[in-house]
Formats: sequence, structure tokens, C-alpha cells
Amino acid sequence: MENRKEKYIHIFAVIVFLLTFISLFIIYGICYTPDSYGYMAMNLIREPLYPLFLATLRKIFGEGFYPKIAVILQILLAVYAVFSFCKNITKRFNIKGFYTVSVYFLLYVYYFMALPLYIIIKLDSPLVTMPLAILTEGIAYSIYLLYLKSLILAGCDKDFKNLFMAMGYAGVMSLIRAGLMSTIIAVIIVGLYISITGSEKVKQTLMVVASGIFVFVFIFAFENVYFLVSQGRMMMHTYGAVTSLSNIMYTADKSDTDKFEDENLRKIFEKTYEEMVSNGLCYNAKPNLNLIDRGLHIEQAHDFIKFNAFESAMQEKYIELNITDEIEKNIYRDNVAKKIGRIVIREHIGRWLEGYVSLCIQGYIRTVAYAPQSLIMRIFTCIITVVFAVGLFINRRNKSVITCSLITLLSIVGVVSSTSLVIMCMTRYMVYNLVMFYTCIIIMWCNRKVTDERAYSGLSDCV
Repeated sequence: MENRKEKYIHIFAVIVFLLTFISLFIIYGICYTPDSYGYMAMNLIREPLYPLFLATLRKIFGEGFYPKIAVILQILLAVYAVFSFCKNITKRFNIKGFYTVSVYFLLYVYYFMALPLYIIIKLDSPLVTMPLAILTEGIAYSIYLLYLKSLILAGCDKDFKNLFMAMGYAGVMSLIRAGLMSTIIAVIIVGLYISITGSEKVKQTLMVVASGIFVFVFIFAFENVYFLVSQGRMMMHTYGAVTSLSNIMYTADKSDTDKFEDENLRKIFEKTYEEMVSNGLCYNAKPNLNLIDRGLHIEQAHDFIKFNAFESAMQEKYIELNITDEIEKNIYRDNVAKKIGRIVIREHIGRWLEGYVSLCIQGYIRTVAYAPQSLIMRIFTCIITVVFAVGLFINRRNKSVITCSLITLLSIVGVVSSTSLVIMCMTRYMVYNLVMFYTCIIIMWCNRKVTDERAYSGLSDCV
């Protein structure tokens, strides 16, 4: 009877998700943002897999119809990911009834977080839910759920099949969003844990390391072949250096001009810095901010620095140097960004580290509480973190719960720390681990009286 009840919960949840997605698709249609057109045009600054996905659909279904097919496939992937994640995690930790519904509620929040804003205040934004958008998040959110499910099952059951599935998902996500490459490192860490605690330590360790190296090499080769076919030149996607430069330039001083021996670099730096200062978007404009507000100011400045200040200086330099080819422009821009970045960060490593730590704190708050600018959400983050820590202590003898929780924390650290290195921690970049963080708390509660042996046998005490 209990299994039948769980089955009905899963079926009902799938129907609810499917109907919600279909209804929003009918009401709002396809969601486009400025980034969408870059993916559709196979822009040089975009990772290859999502543009290739769109190009394949365009070839099969035609110019006017392929975005609809893309969104339909993204919806189907999202529904499958929701079902697979919830069914496997609840079954593994014997979560039932109300607690299963709670996990589905978390997944509903994950996908439809912005929906109340549309209903209540008629929010004027195209991002009602990511699977309706022509954006990498349209599939990345769903693949991340499948990745996290596989990684947790691998770690808890010491299962190499799930580990290699997680590695495959991590490789796919890295080709969709380079910022998710930290997932490969997470898989390697979990794999090494399984190997070290296993019976064939050397063989299994070599397998894990070799699989990680293979995925990194495959990503490098895939990108180069993709651009060779699409652009006629072997290369990696560009603009990563420019994105990283933005947070470095934020720390700059006027006196840094003297550090540039190359006249072209000095002029680009001066032009960029002048634009930043005139708009109050640099460290010196607000030198006394607290650690969290520093990150918020960096977030405010980031896009302006790279899209306006730096790009304006680069456009002048393209004209001056007569650089007209788009590929050459992209390569030159990245090289300039790398050189300026190396000079500025040497002078202001302390400021940069302050900003990095601030962005990491902001990223963690956005992961578990959405809005770091709100004092209430900051306090809530502290409270829920204490709750998580208490749950870890209570379940300290249950290896399954501890392993699941530590993998979740590892995933949060990976996404937050890697994102903060290059860009700002916007909510859409941070929510990947939201569901698993709160699901861990549910798991802790449901297994709070369970010994490790009983947890592995599927017994729990959800009341």
C-alpha cells in the first residue's frame, strides 16, 4: 500500500510539472534574452554544445520552427530530471509521503522561482522558467539534477557505474557552461574517496584519474573541432579572459597607468578606467563597504566594465589597428584582457581577494536564500546553515547521510568558488544546489534515529 502511495505521488508530481510547463509555454511562449541570439548565431564567445544543439534542430526542423522544438525538448528533459532525481533520492534514503512531496515542492521552486513575481506584480522579464528559454540553463538546470543524483548515489553506495554517469553529465555540462567545469573536479574527488576506501585502491584510483583526464581532453578536442568546422579555425571559445578582467579592473587605481610599458595596453587601460570612475563603478568609488556589500557593488559594476568601458576602448583600438575580422578581434581582445589583468592583479591582489571572498559569501547566500541584499535573508542563511550543521552532528554515525551532505557541500563550494573567480554570483548561476541543500535537511530529519546499517538497508524513521 505504501509503495502504491509513493507511486501515485510520483505520477501526480510529473503531471503537475508537465501541465505547469505546458501552461506557461502557451501563455508566455518562448523566452528570449540578449544571450539567446548569441547561441542561435553560434557566437565565438559561447561554449559549443548548446549552439550545436540549436543548429542541429534548425537543420532538421527549419528556421521558423526549431526554437519551439528546442523548448519542447527542454521541457521533457526537465520533467524527466525531476522524476529521476526525486524517485532515486527518496528511494535511496527511504523518504516517503509528505517528505516526498516536500522534495517535489523544492524542485517546483527550483524551476518556477520567478513565477509568483509574474502573477503578483506582472514582472516584465522573459525568464518565467528556464526550460522555456533559449539559454544554456534551459538544459543545464536539468542535467545538473541528473548529475547530482548520480554523484550522491555513487558516493553513498560506492558505485562506479553512477560515478561514471556523473562524470559524463559533468562533461556535457562543461561543454554547455564552462563555469560548471568544477563538476568534473567534484566527481574526481568523490571517485578518489570511493577508491581509497575500496578494496582495489590503486586500480580504482587510476581509473578515476584517467577518466577525469579523458573528459578534460575530450572537452578541449571537441571545442577545437567545433570551431574548425563552424569558423574554419581551431580554437577555444573566447571572452573568458574579458569576463575575468572585469572583476580585476574593478580593483584598479589611476596610478596603475604607470605600470604599462606597452602604449596600446596603457591607452586601453586609461580609457576603461576613466569610464569606470565617471560612473562610480570601481573599488575607489566605495572603499569602505562591508564584505557582503562589496560583492553587490562588484555585481553592479561587472557588466558595465566589460560590455561598456572595456568594449568601448577595444572598439577604438580595432579601428586604430585596422582589425576587421571577427575572429581576430575576439583573439586580440582576449589577449589584451589577459595582459592587463596580469598587471593589475599584481598591484591589487588584496582588493581582488576581498572581492572574491565577498562574491563567494554572496554566492552561498544566493544558493540557499536567494537575495543577499536583504538583511532578513542574510539572517535566514545563518539560521539554516546552523540547522544543517546540527543535522550533520545528529547524523554523525550515519555514513550515508554524512556522505550525501558532504557531497552537497562540495558541490556548493565548487559552483560558488569557480563562478566567483570569473563573474558575479547572480541567482541564475547559483541555484543549482538549492534543491539538494534542503533535501539534505529532509534526509537528516527522516534518518535522525537510524543507524548506518539500517540506512543502507533502506529503513528510516520519517514521522
